[in-house]
Amino acid sequence: MMLHFSSSVLALAMFTTSAMAQAPAPREVPDGFVVPGPAPTGAPAPRAVPDGFVVPGPAPTGQPTRAAPANPAIAAPAHHGSTDWPCVQRRVERIDAGQIWPDFPADGGQQERSAQTRALVQQVAQRRVPLAEGEKQLRDYIASLPESQRESSAQTLFSELLSTFNRERADVVQGIVRYASKQKGLASRIREETGKLDQLMSQPQPDLKELEAQQEALLWQTRVFDERRLSLTYVCEVPILIEQRMFAFGRTLRDSL
Repeated sequence: MMLHFSSSVLALAMFTTSAMAQAPAPREVPDGFVVPGPAPTGAPAPRAVPDGFVVPGPAPTGQPTRAAPANPAIAAPAHHGSTDWPCVQRRVERIDAGQIWPDFPADGGQQERSAQTRALVQQVAQRRVPLAEGEKQLRDYIASLPESQRESSAQTLFSELLSTFNRERADVVQGIVRYASKQKGLASRIREETGKLDQLMSQPQPDLKELEAQQEALLWQTRVFDERRLSLTYVCEVPILIEQRMFAFGRTLRDSL
């Protein structure tokens, strides 16, 4: 649903100019990640401001009366896609063994997991462990075994790693869905607060203190919305990083035979 803004958004934009200058900067997105195209579903859309439009009523101290650009959290266009999945990356529920190890036997990896196997899986599955180091640990472990045990052990390691990564991915995916739901709720509250501000601005003599309080509330919510949208960029990459790690380890185990 597209949201149409009235003159209240223009007043908010002016208030934003001074408030944002004093507020702490939002968290930076980690290097290497780019904010994906449209904003999450439910983000309100902007209304064009006529050139030369002047906001009615007194302007904040030291600020011009001409309207400033709308806050990006409010001005973000609606995203026409899944209402539950906010990422530009395709949602994949789980990784199948055949996607990584095409000829992996149906009964592969059925032998009992030893304590050593479980410890190795827990070690290399951690994302803080460099990928190259994890691959080396897997190769060294397989190479240390008698040749007759290597195939079954590699398959067991692969199965245990796949189960571990699929559980981790499922938790992350559900977390993203919950994150998106909160964003939708926040977008709804922003629309409600904007409506209240519209009503105040439509009054012949609005209460300036009440108007300022409403502007501050709306400003804060839009800042939170925008910060969370930026944070979502990194969060959406996590399932992909897990997949890449699993594919790399699967290839290492397969090639070690």
